[in-house]
Amino acid sequence: DQQSRKPPALTEAAALVQRGIAAYRRGETKVALGLMQQGIRLEPSNLVLANAYRMVVFALRRDFLASARRESILAPKFPPELDRQPIVFFEELDRRHSTRETKLDLAMSWVDEMLLFPALEIKAPSSVQAVDLLTQVIEKDNPGYVPALFARGLNHLHRPARLVWPEAAKTPRDAAAQDIGKCVAIGRRFNAGSARLQASLALSLGDAYVKAGRLGVAHSWWQIAQNLCHDDDL
Repeated sequence: DQQSRKPPALTEAAALVQRGIAAYRRGETKVALGLMQQGIRLEPSNLVLANAYRMVVFALRRDFLASARRESILAPKFPPELDRQPIVFFEELDRRHSTRETKLDLAMSWVDEMLLFPALEIKAPSSVQAVDLLTQVIEKDNPGYVPALFARGLNHLHRPARLVWPEAAKTPRDAAAQDIGKCVAIGRRFNAGSARLQASLALSLGDAYVKAGRLGVAHSWWQIAQNLCHDDDL
């Protein structure tokens, strides 16, 4: 009985990533990133491992920038192990083993860049890159791939208002509502996700309908979100 309750053994890839996280917590940055990259290369389509790597890199880059601000460094330069990461790593991974997951990881790396650097001259091209990659995923035999649909929908929803980009003319005003609406429909069809997740999707869909100029529909979806989950943090 005790054996049956034991957690399953980690794969080699997961064990490497776990060791990398432990090294990160000890402050061994180069060792940490190297171990995590080794693990992800063994399972390049594993979103959990890739997300762990992205979160570690994001935290390291954020802390580096915060330290530079405290020291009044106007043009901080990342150390080599953090320079253009995790974008460079996922670009290499996608070249060597291109799947919908590796492209999603790369797209989300561009989203991370938007969060770290809110200035329009960085946020705008990062948003365009992310949407382009997500569109490639969706249009390449993955029309119902919810992670890509939701990520693209949020990019459309939160795109910088002053952004002028070549695709703007062919992007419908309700692009965000279309993508997020598909996510909600897929979740309802398969009864998938927790009440909190379903409420988060409904809330985002309401926001997307505001952007589309349909306030009445937006209020309906916000009410659905409230009925699904009464969490004050939502």
